[in-house]
Amino acid sequence: MKDDNKKRSFMNTAVRNHDKQFYKIKSDEENKETYTFDEKVLEFLVCPLSKKPLRFDKENNELICDEIGVAYPIVNGIPNLVPQDARTIKSNQPININDPS
Repeated sequence: MKDDNKKRSFMNTAVRNHDKQFYKIKSDEENKETYTFDEKVLEFLVCPLSKKPLRFDKENNELICDEIGVAYPIVNGIPNLVPQDARTIKSNQPININDPS
């Protein structure tokens, strides 16, 4: 019984130390690295709403679906293809995917 408690205690300590070691949260000051979007991945990405190809807008750092007029942001080099986070190109407003119009 004592050996089981020692093992559990060791594992709990190891997990806590693992979390501290590998999952440090950096402040904005510490995390000054910037990432760029790799345009080679465009051949694999499509608009999640229309399933049509996307194009990269370097000026605004967005992926554009010309078919339905939606722009998806790129954050730290990673495309955010969540429809709720996209904006319509013409009105600059977030899109409402639940809107039937």
